[in-house]
Amino acid sequence: MKATIQTEILAILEQLPEEANWLDLKRAMQTFERIDEGMLDLQNERVWTTERLRNHFRKKSFS
Repeated sequence: MKATIQTEILAILEQLPEEANWLDLKRAMQTFERIDEGMLDLQNERVWTTERLRNHFRKKSFS
């Protein structure tokens, strides 16, 4: 079951130190968002392996 946005934000808040400011919160949320997007890309097979990248650029360099 996927967590709701509220529970995800609460988890982020709990990980921040007491002296955190708004910028710290913004950065933590952006990091979480990027990880979440990456996990969705992985689930939907929208990722390239290292080998695929190497082959892609090898072909480009000889074209």
